[in-house]
Amino acid sequence: MLRACGQHIGLVVDRIAENVFANDQQYTFMKCQMEEQTESIQYFCRRPLLHELQKRYTQCDCSPFGRLLVTSVATSGSSAERLSQPPRPPAHQTSSDADRMIELGPVQWAFPADTADSPAHGGDWPGTGPAPRLHITDTENPGFVLLLQEKRASCRHSERLAFRAEHVTQLLTDYLRLTAGEAVTRRAINGPACSYSTTSDTAFHVTEYDDVPCLRIPVWWFSDEFFTRQRRYGWPPQTVLDDIRQFGLHLVPVGAPGSRSQQIEWRLSFSRAELVVVSVMTDIQRFVVIAFKVCKAALGTDAKVIKSYYAKTAAMWLYEQTPAHEWTSVTSGLRRLLDFLDEAVSECSLPCFFWSRINLLRSVTEVAAQVRLSFSPDGGLMWDAAPLLALLSAEDMRSLLGDPDAVRLWLRRQSRRPAAERPPGLPTDLSSPRDRCRLLLNIPQLCWVLSESVRWKWDAYQRHAEQLPMALTRYVAPAEVARQSVLRCLLQVELGTLEEDLRTELRMGRSTAASTAHRRPRRDCSRCTATPRRSSAT
Repeated sequence: MLRACGQHIGLVVDRIAENVFANDQQYTFMKCQMEEQTESIQYFCRRPLLHELQKRYTQCDCSPFGRLLVTSVATSGSSAERLSQPPRPPAHQTSSDADRMIELGPVQWAFPADTADSPAHGGDWPGTGPAPRLHITDTENPGFVLLLQEKRASCRHSERLAFRAEHVTQLLTDYLRLTAGEAVTRRAINGPACSYSTTSDTAFHVTEYDDVPCLRIPVWWFSDEFFTRQRRYGWPPQTVLDDIRQFGLHLVPVGAPGSRSQQIEWRLSFSRAELVVVSVMTDIQRFVVIAFKVCKAALGTDAKVIKSYYAKTAAMWLYEQTPAHEWTSVTSGLRRLLDFLDEAVSECSLPCFFWSRINLLRSVTEVAAQVRLSFSPDGGLMWDAAPLLALLSAEDMRSLLGDPDAVRLWLRRQSRRPAAERPPGLPTDLSSPRDRCRLLLNIPQLCWVLSESVRWKWDAYQRHAEQLPMALTRYVAPAEVARQSVLRCLLQVELGTLEEDLRTELRMGRSTAASTAHRRPRRDCSRCTATPRRSSAT
């Protein structure tokens, strides 16, 4: 295409991109609306099930569990924003993504700065009693908060209990396990999202869902920076700012990586604000972000570290700082976006568009800065793995240990034993990254701890170890036979090609060429002279 178009290549790519990216956007938007309504009806009909599942997480009467309902289901992410990649040809279209915010409530709020408490979002639902009140407490990481349950007269504890984010994620996971049906395959807990896949009636078409439980806060309490920022070119317009302020924002159940209270923290989510801002982008501005995603997908695994969310954030900053009439080309816009991202990575700073105190590159750069090299006792170099193990989520710990709470309880009992009876090198808890290193990287000790504290997990590891040789025999041996067969076929092809070359290039007779091509080399080559023999045919 470059050879054919020459200096006009940018114009051709722009026109192709505009036509491809604009296709099917309206259909996708209408499909999202339909799915939202269908899902909301299903949650409404299954309220008794959700109510029963909450009982296992209720610690006290002050807990919101037991009174939470699904107040709305809203599609978010690239599908709702019309920033998704263009569909592949039908023969290669195997999956599609759907991100949904599952809003729980009703909840009343109290804020750190002693501002006026907001009313319960949605009011009190029949049969649930008064809406619970949660007190928002700031953490050392901007964008992450703790939620403390307001004590009731019947509470026996002296301090406010934390409304644990990990329990909310697990609640939605339990619900999906029971309601998803046979067509659903649960993949994992990815941050705050519960991810699973469904197979539709269309052959080989899989839809991958990321359902995110959330709480809505109808008050923008932490900073007015987004609303008072100087905007030279009036983007986004004032009507958008008013809409965002009136709606508020969401909290999603995920903590800051490496934080001491990671399992109970909540993160500010601006997904709804992003949806409104993206809606006022021009077509070319949207196509620039989509083009970035297409290029990222073309790079495959090499581009996994580059999150599409970074590109969307960078685009919003660029569109705010430049006039709309300058965005006339997808290719030139993409170059400008890449330059902006390159500078952000160089400076290790990409502020959140809605609150600049949040640095989206903070967790990446902090982990890289914390990892240190040191000399091992034998004189070699050794990495400190503690900052990396701090990134393990609650789901990761459950996958490794089966029941982390049982392991913690067993470790605490061991720490209370006399020092002479206490096993050496055993951590007292798993709350710090250093404790995780001492247990998870010491395999003999880890095996012993699991055999004592989580016997069923240890037995599962044992069964896996016993079945591994059988699996190797079952799968590796046939694979080796197949490999040998393929090699023999390739050898025959190569020998046939050699024989043909000997006949055509060196003019050998058929029988001479066949015997020469299939002749095995002698093992003893000590008598070989430097000058090879020349065939009489030559």
